[in-house]
Amino acid sequence: MTRVLLLTLGLLLTGCAANLVATKADMSNFRRDNFECAKMSERMVVGPLIALPFMQMAAQKQSDKTMTECMEIRGYSVTTKD
Repeated sequence: MTRVLLLTLGLLLTGCAANLVATKADMSNFRRDNFECAKMSERMVVGPLIALPFMQMAAQKQSDKTMTECMEIRGYSVTTKD
C-alpha cells in the first residue's frame, strides 16, 4: 500500500518539471544523452505530507539544474520552454 501511495505521489508531482529544450549541431546521440542525463537527475522526495510540496519543489529545481548541466557538458545548448 505504501509503495502505491509513493508511486502515485511521485507521478502526480513530477508534472511540475520545467520543459527543458536542448539543441546542438549533431543531434544523433540526443536520445541517449537525454536518457542518461535524465537518469542522473532523478530525485524522489519522501517525507511528512505537510512538507512534501516544498521539498518536491526544491528537489525539482535541483533536478532541472543537474539535467541542464549534464546536457551542457555534452555540448548541448539548453533553454527553458515556457
